[in-house]
Amino acid sequence: MKKLYFLLFLMSSFSLFSQKTTKQLLQGKWQSTEDKKNIVCFVGDIRKESGDGKTWDSEAYTLSNQCENESDLGNKLESTTGNFISCMDSDMCWEILSVNATTLTLIYTGRGNTLTYKKIK
Repeated sequence: MKKLYFLLFLMSSFSLFSQKTTKQLLQGKWQSTEDKKNIVCFVGDIRKESGDGKTWDSEAYTLSNQCENESDLGNKLESTTGNFISCMDSDMCWEILSVNATTLTLIYTGRGNTLTYKKIK
């Protein structure tokens, strides 16, 4: 019986350590499902965005349980996930509704619209 408990413990520990964090899942290039020219890219702590695939806006971002940008500070946004992407330079914030290896769904807090992206190479 002890061997069975030990085996179950090892299996659960392995699955906990193999799960990726939100930041890890965000890394890479994402293409909008509505506007194929809109590409968002996360590289480390930098968020890049292009509307034409050639010109890139680039700035640092933070992940937290609330919006950290100036316009949204103090707003009591109700989060379903507790994950927000904040960019201070552009004063923008997005709530992460979901992210996995292939799909990213955000709510732009400035307007409340939902944005969906698919992972590209």
